[in-house]
Amino acid sequence: MKVGLALGGGAARGLAHIGVLTRPGHGAASPPELAEEIATREVADATALSMQPSGAVLAIAVSALEISASQIRALLAAGREPRFLLPDALLADPSLLACYRTG
Repeated sequence: MKVGLALGGGAARGLAHIGVLTRPGHGAASPPELAEEIATREVADATALSMQPSGAVLAIAVSALEISASQIRALLAAGREPRFLLPDALLADPSLLACYRTG
């Protein structure tokens, strides 16, 4: 695996920061080369992003709920509502989730 292609080996540093959403109960399984590259770019908090124009990696902890897209699709297929697991705006338009519902 060429990490330079994934993170740019210098090119990505000039484009943007990367935010990585972390989910409780699931650790990162990265190849050693990728883990090493991330370690050199990782910052502790969002305020550190303003200290450089681009190239930083920030881990962003999300909801303490352990949810997954697979679980949400299974709920929809079973005719159940995934309320509180999805944004209200997504649930407000039934056509957006119709392809996951059966019947």
